[in-house]
Amino acid sequence: MLIKEIKQMLAVVIMATVVTILLGGAAFCANLTANGDFETWTNGIPDFWRWYAVNGADGAITKTTAAGTYTSGNSGVMLSWNNNKDGDSGLDKWDNRVPVFKSHVYKMLADVKFNSGEPRLRSALQVFDAAGSQVWEPNLQWGSYLTSDFQTIGIEYTPLSGEVAMGVRFDLRAADDAVSSVASSAYIDNVRLEDVTTSGNRMINGDFENSSSQPIAWRFFNVGSTPAVASASISNDAQSGSNAVLFTVDTPPVAGDVGLDIWDDMIGVVGGENLQVTFNAKKISAASGVNLWCSVTELDVNGIPFADHKFPVDPSTTAYSAFTNSIQLRSDAAFVCIGFRIADASGVPQPGSYLIDNVCAGAASNLLANGDFESWSHGSNVAPDYWRWYAVNGADGSITQTTTPGTYTSGNSGALIAWNNNAGDSSLDKWDNKIPVTSQHIYRLLFDAKHNTGESALTSELLACQDGAGKWKIARAWGNLLTSDFQTLGSELLSTPTEDSLCVRFDATNGGSGSSTYIDNAKLEDVTYGNRLYNGDFENSSSQLLQWRFFNVGGNASASISPDAQSGSKAALLSVTSLPAAGDIGLDIWGEQICVLPSEPLQAVFNAKKVSGGSNTGLTCQILEFNSAGTPIREYNRFFIPNATAYSQFAYTVALSPDAAYADIAFRITDSDKNLQTGSFLIDNVSLGASTVAELPVSITDAKTKPNGTVVSMNGAIVSSVLDVNTLYIETDNRTSGIRVQKSSHGVSSDGVRVNVSGFVWTDASGERYIDASSVKPAGIGSVTALGMTNKTLPGGAGLDDTGLLIRTWGKVSDVDPSETPTWFTVDDGSGNIVKCTVSQGITIDPQWNYVAVTGIASRVKNDTVLSPILFVTKQSDITPE
Repeated sequence: MLIKEIKQMLAVVIMATVVTILLGGAAFCANLTANGDFETWTNGIPDFWRWYAVNGADGAITKTTAAGTYTSGNSGVMLSWNNNKDGDSGLDKWDNRVPVFKSHVYKMLADVKFNSGEPRLRSALQVFDAAGSQVWEPNLQWGSYLTSDFQTIGIEYTPLSGEVAMGVRFDLRAADDAVSSVASSAYIDNVRLEDVTTSGNRMINGDFENSSSQPIAWRFFNVGSTPAVASASISNDAQSGSNAVLFTVDTPPVAGDVGLDIWDDMIGVVGGENLQVTFNAKKISAASGVNLWCSVTELDVNGIPFADHKFPVDPSTTAYSAFTNSIQLRSDAAFVCIGFRIADASGVPQPGSYLIDNVCAGAASNLLANGDFESWSHGSNVAPDYWRWYAVNGADGSITQTTTPGTYTSGNSGALIAWNNNAGDSSLDKWDNKIPVTSQHIYRLLFDAKHNTGESALTSELLACQDGAGKWKIARAWGNLLTSDFQTLGSELLSTPTEDSLCVRFDATNGGSGSSTYIDNAKLEDVTYGNRLYNGDFENSSSQLLQWRFFNVGGNASASISPDAQSGSKAALLSVTSLPAAGDIGLDIWGEQICVLPSEPLQAVFNAKKVSGGSNTGLTCQILEFNSAGTPIREYNRFFIPNATAYSQFAYTVALSPDAAYADIAFRITDSDKNLQTGSFLIDNVSLGASTVAELPVSITDAKTKPNGTVVSMNGAIVSSVLDVNTLYIETDNRTSGIRVQKSSHGVSSDGVRVNVSGFVWTDASGERYIDASSVKPAGIGSVTALGMTNKTLPGGAGLDDTGLLIRTWGKVSDVDPSETPTWFTVDDGSGNIVKCTVSQGITIDPQWNYVAVTGIASRVKNDTVLSPILFVTKQSDITPE
């Protein structure tokens, strides 16, 4: 049997009850909830959901299709609780959990609407450990928010160590103080669970658009010995959309506090991350010296506050003003609460009125202050704000603000760094404004650079610092890559437990006869959970494959920029005209390997299109991992055949070694056996980073249509046959599709059971699709009966491809294995398609058999170019001689 020697996913990531496909790193904020819009139903229950009524509750789940009862697609759900008992009528994802990752932030949103009775809807996130046990259920009661109009509610959570899966739950029950109360029902639709760790706004209702009547998820608080005369309401004077919040204090409280915050619906954070909070505000009224104060409170995992950051702002009275603040969170931060108050410089509440809109909170996208060189408070020849310029060791240099079109790429200005002979360095750095970093996070520096005069001698550097002392860690010389056009360059660094900050530096050094270079749009990003390539879309240069290395040893080949792109305006065109006698040809990032974390699930995603090549010619994508010394440890190869008329997307995930520190990604034109071939392929939008995103579940039928290397999972599939300890077949209940599952020591002893399976879809040399499984877990009992078929319709014959199905056929025994202990015989039913039947160990074959009926798994073997059917027989009782 075919068994892949390297298992490619962490078992803890894909659980027994998970139904998901893992896809590309660029898919952040994709909906992880299968059938969250309740469009498909089977037997009165929405697919991939579980409805239940427990503890004596009398409830119901109903599909709704009438206008006004749903918000997306063509249907929604009505959840009902019909009094009498202190129980729950619930709808959840208990059997279809989503795999989640420690220190990722997940946000659930849903559209809800009150229907009848008492509004008592609750939403929750069910959190599970690797053993499948529920360990936590953060929940919120939405009763007071429900109205007769749809509104969007939400809840967030950041999984802790050992928490590996998550479900979504909604339920109705009796009022908290009553065993029996009024029956109630609510409409629910458009449920979505999103990973908002590195992109996306974590606020539930930061733009105040989730309701037309109330600031959902926000708490208006007003306390004191004499409370304030104050209010918080929805206003149509919005910065964008149709709603904003109007926060007004007419009379301040006596010995108290008044404000607006998200205390009851705090957002999840990653400890130690740089959190960026932005909002728009407009002043309606306030005395001089009174400001709108934004506060960001850090809380630990138990909800206990320990740090409070306050930012006073003074918005315009004629238009909305935008405000941004970045905060380095403590390592033990688990939540933050964002709030607004109207107060004087001492923080004492004051009268005033302000409009607030578009409150956003999330991972800071750029950790460099003034990285676009827009602010030069001390003059255009001194230094950009938050940067230090210096010339040392006798160097004669300068730094200049540039405002002429073509000398910058973002905003209205850039920087020209010059070195004018003699010796030493002319440098621009962040020494006095180092950037706080989190241990074991990966940081990427990007910047736009363009050669101006003299020799190209620019160097970019990242210093790793501890307690203010720095050491050079990453230094890149860019001289030979600079051109007269701006290009985007970059490098990466992994912070260690001893490092607490980074310094970024640009250096024009001894080029021989002086040099100057334009620099703009510098960004330092935390890419621990994002795409770590800096030119995976090939857009960073109009003339070069920056970051990529074309290698050609002994062949006739080329790699170039092509305008035939999957997105943007550029892609890479890899072409091989003739093969080397003994060599290698391909495209990789060998000189710029990316940083990785030990044992992490690393995922490659790319788009490709075949321009030319044979029918079995495609791309082999290789991930090669290295240890900290730069020594190769292990390589992973997957073969993909792209479409010839349009771009195809491919993805696969590998579990890195505990010693992994760097990774390289490479592409070669090969056949399915990984042998180099001639041909031409377009490649675009390559990403490489931590596997983070889960999407929709698949059936066996759908899994067999997925590209090679796609990660799939399916729930409750019936085991139709166990061939050996490493191989089994699973099948659908309706007997329409089956597939082989390969897993070393899978643990399934016999058929007649159900299993949850997760792993990679692959294709063997005979064209049979199979799953290279990372997880095979029991999921109850179930059985299928064999499907009667003639030999002519079996795989390799004239009929449909029935590979993987349990079938029963019959005919004359035309040949028997001549060995002392036969392991195969053939059956001829006169149709012209002779079927070979191979038997498991312990099954006896009688050479005297004349006619037989036989049950087995339909498969096929390839001899040269000819496909022939084969049956795998696993029980003596599956053979019935005449």
